[in-house]
Amino acid sequence: MQIKYSVFICLCVIFSACEKPSKSPSANEVLESQIQADRIIAEDIASKIEQPDAIGNPFPKGKAFDYGPAKGTIMHVVGVRFDDVLNFRTAPAADAKLVTSKVPGQLLFPQFLSLGTGWLPDNGGIWWQVEINHPENPLHGEHAWVNARYLKPLATAINKTNDIVRQIGLDYAGVEQLRQQLTELRSSDSHTVKSVISQDSMGIDARGGSAQIELLGYQDDSVYGEIFYVTFSNRWGVSAANNKIVIAQEIAQVIVTPICQRGVAEGLCL
Repeated sequence: MQIKYSVFICLCVIFSACEKPSKSPSANEVLESQIQADRIIAEDIASKIEQPDAIGNPFPKGKAFDYGPAKGTIMHVVGVRFDDVLNFRTAPAADAKLVTSKVPGQLLFPQFLSLGTGWLPDNGGIWWQVEINHPENPLHGEHAWVNARYLKPLATAINKTNDIVRQIGLDYAGVEQLRQQLTELRSSDSHTVKSVISQDSMGIDARGGSAQIELLGYQDDSVYGEIFYVTFSNRWGVSAANNKIVIAQEIAQVIVTPICQRGVAEGLCL
């Protein structure tokens, strides 16, 4: 038995020594290997994602991904007009069952926590899975999917009143004019940023009001945009032309909050 085993070992050594050197893999073979590895990773991530229940819609064809805001990151709705809503659904598809909707500026609305997983449908778009996190809301703890374009983490807010007033002026005749001025301020000759009024309560009473304007689509790997929360004071006067009472809005304060592209750490965009 020992002799047979020794002969077997010798034959194996001889055979190995006589083998021709293996060919280096071709570029196509390397690419195929990488694709297969990516597919295995995507399938592993997908297996950990909560699937919709029996009454929800099935997942659209696509693939999972996990690069983005880490699990537990607080997410905020961005890029939605004050007269519109953002829908949260049971699956990453526009026709999936509705879980809830977010109205910009709505008080006592739940926060959202990233679950660290996303979905890339073959038909386009990027979806992110979140948990509704507000103990006083009936949906607290529920999971939902949302278009990732409208849900981002925020960095620490900064008071930039002096900088903004120095750059665009102090007086304005309405929030729309202010939106245009801020858009021009953050745009360049080759790129115009998008802007949306997410809260429009300017002139809410005789003393003044506030407005929230969001600028989106910055050409930056870290910062996706900024939220400008502007408070105003009203200045009353009488027109010399027709003796009618006129109101001018004067900027009182500008708080700017960076909208992060990938995530946030210690109050800064990653």
